[in-house]
Amino acid sequence: MQNRSAVPIAAGVAVWLATAGAAFPGEPVSDESAVPQNELLGLRQRIRELEDELARRAAAAVPVASAIPSGPERREPARERRNWMEELRKNDPAGYEELQKRREQARKDVQDSLARKAAYLLYRDTSDMSEEEQARHTLMLNLLSETWSLSRQIAELPREQRREVSRTLRENIRQLEPMLDEERDRAFYTVGRDLGYGEEESLQFAEHMDALVEITTLRDLYRGLRFGGGFGGPPATR
Repeated sequence: MQNRSAVPIAAGVAVWLATAGAAFPGEPVSDESAVPQNELLGLRQRIRELEDELARRAAAAVPVASAIPSGPERREPARERRNWMEELRKNDPAGYEELQKRREQARKDVQDSLARKAAYLLYRDTSDMSEEEQARHTLMLNLLSETWSLSRQIAELPREQRREVSRTLRENIRQLEPMLDEERDRAFYTVGRDLGYGEEESLQFAEHMDALVEITTLRDLYRGLRFGGGFGGPPATR
């Protein structure tokens, strides 16, 4: 049975995990006859493909970070940030236009990321979940739905409303982050079992993969740094 809550997310296909790491060292200790050989080979090939994709993403993140234009500090008054944007528009029209394009692309990237996360959860089999796990699953879908919807609206809102919506977005993300981390750990555990590992080895596999994700991505470095002001706000740097 799958949870198909009414979530207004424009995504039609389930999404495989977007992050992965190197294969878990060692051979599965459980009986491999429980898993068809062609499935084992397919899963191992999938892990190698995800390794390559992760390496490409990590390499691509470096030039993106260096391309972020410098602007006023986050804690400067909003008026100074607006003045900085106005000066940029007058003195460097090309730079201003490029910044606006980057901000728009950043918003689209955020919306796409939220939609893919929701699609993965929407099509996830929930039949083996406890009532508590199903409630958390529904909460994640609802938070992703609201965050996706607000991220589409915020750029067009008046400044006062934008501040309030920004607070809601930050709170949603604060709630979602640990739940999505737990969901990723559960998915890694499931992959370990599919590969033929026992319960203890699958837990170790999940820990190993999670550690590789932390080591080979810049996620922690970018927490709190919202490209070009994030969800439609003025540009800022840390």
